[in-house]
Amino acid sequence: MTFADWREETIQRVDERGIAGVRESIRELYVGFHRRLGRIWNYGTPIYEEDWDVLVVLDACRADVMETVLDDYPSLVRGGSTYSVGSASPEWLEKNFDPEQYGEEMTRTAYVTGNAFSEEKLDEKDFLLLDEVWKYEWDDEVGTMRPEILTDRAIRVMRETKPDRMVVHYMQPHQPYLGNPVTGDGIDPHDVGNPGDTSFDKLKRGEIEESEVRRWYRENLEIVLENIENVLLENLDAETVVITADHGELFGEYGLYAHPRDTLVPLLKRVPWVHAEAHDTGEYEPTIKADRTADIDVRNRLDDLGYL
Repeated sequence: MTFADWREETIQRVDERGIAGVRESIRELYVGFHRRLGRIWNYGTPIYEEDWDVLVVLDACRADVMETVLDDYPSLVRGGSTYSVGSASPEWLEKNFDPEQYGEEMTRTAYVTGNAFSEEKLDEKDFLLLDEVWKYEWDDEVGTMRPEILTDRAIRVMRETKPDRMVVHYMQPHQPYLGNPVTGDGIDPHDVGNPGDTSFDKLKRGEIEESEVRRWYRENLEIVLENIENVLLENLDAETVVITADHGELFGEYGLYAHPRDTLVPLLKRVPWVHAEAHDTGEYEPTIKADRTADIDVRNRLDDLGYL
């Protein structure tokens, strides 16, 4: 958007909404400034520069909110926080999974994901296994990937593939909020870059309270952490497990909402770095299988790499 375009839209907004239109245009200008700066200068630590065997990635999880719930999950050890390389999922994928920089590590990594941005940002040939679970187990009614589905697939992949490293990318605490669905929050995985009238849009218009959205967000985090602690960590063998996030979430701080990409705001880029251990008790038996073509591709890739 050029400055002339922004000016014309501002005039229209002010005519239609008065002061609210002024605020929206100021916010848009602020976001645009951050995005331009973010494309030039970035900070954050790529995941392959850290030590982990299994990396559990939560979507849009704030480090400060994670701190408030950790006491309820004794298996999780406070590890502080780190800064993500991205402020939105596409940016996080681009900057972490760069074949030119991390190609060797990626060929030894199984990536099990519920995030539909994998379709446009990743190539399965770069990984030991790229399991895009959202393609065959997306919950259309809710508009997201339920955590238990990702857990089921991750357990099967670890047992059958035994990768050197595995990344499991959950969709929570990102909306839709499973316990309190808001019309418009559901995601179309085939049009993931164009959300509907979300809870953040309603929050900006004053139609719902910030305290409500924050409560729903925290409950969504608790839902995914309960599944991770009670099922995933009890059915994997991994010495070093880290729980982190691709980016955080904003509830109006600095006039910003959700997680605009290329944004340098530290509160948005600061994510958890929580340690855990995993031991496979064998108590859980996975039931979900990927399509047969994907299974054949995995076996061929393992054979090529000398694992079979």
